[in-house]
Amino acid sequence: MAFITFKLGFIMIAAMLLAYSTIPAIANNVQSSFIVAHKKASITKLSNGVERVSVSIDIYNHGSTTVYDVSLVDDSWSTDSFDVISGNLSRTWDSLDG
Repeated sequence: MAFITFKLGFIMIAAMLLAYSTIPAIANNVQSSFIVAHKKASITKLSNGVERVSVSIDIYNHGSTTVYDVSLVDDSWSTDSFDVISGNLSRTWDSLDG
């Protein structure tokens, strides 16, 4: 009985290793898009005591295929507390190459 359990366990482990070794090969052949957005905010205190928040958002396509009709809208800033001095709260791109 112990030998059968060990043999089944070994077969299961071998099957799992075989499956895991083929996943990267399959994954390398899959073409997909993978968008990453990085938002950075920095605060500068001005001489009159007002704090200025500067925000930048970087968009990357780390996938292997082009993405089309990409839009970004950053409406997370309360209009009661923040005023847009320059820049845009939204942007669109026709495409982002992979």
